[in-house]
Amino acid sequence: LTLDHFDALLVASMVFEIVVDVLAMVLAQTESGGTESGGSQSTIGQLRMMRALRVTKVVRTIRMNRIMRFIAPLRTLVFSIMATLRSLFWAIVLLGIIMYIVATMITQNSLQTLADGMDPALEQALCQYWCSLGDSSATLFQSISGGVSWREPLQALMDTTTFMP
Repeated sequence: LTLDHFDALLVASMVFEIVVDVLAMVLAQTESGGTESGGSQSTIGQLRMMRALRVTKVVRTIRMNRIMRFIAPLRTLVFSIMATLRSLFWAIVLLGIIMYIVATMITQNSLQTLADGMDPALEQALCQYWCSLGDSSATLFQSISGGVSWREPLQALMDTTTFMP
């Protein structure tokens, strides 16, 4: 049997139970002469509702199992991404450390060049990108992320320092 046949079988059995409950209620009313109390009818209605809920729960569970077949590749993909996040975190930390070291070296060299004295126009270009550790770090980050072209900061270094060729 396929799952569609199984669903049809469950619905048919539920309909059969409802029909049997209705027939039992009709027979009980005809035997008692129609003087049956409303409490018995509500009990039958509650039983019918409980059966319907039980069948609905079973159908939902079976459908979830059917859906899980399609979700298995998605789960594999999500677990793979989660497993690589640790490596990604450490790669970002390593990149940050490298950027900090390079920014420190360039800032020290730029400040030394400024202390030796230079043309005010070149000094302004150098200070725009490399005068503090924050500026140097931001310039490096912007350079690798596309925020600023490498040409302008590199040109300021090449014109003013002996550190760069």
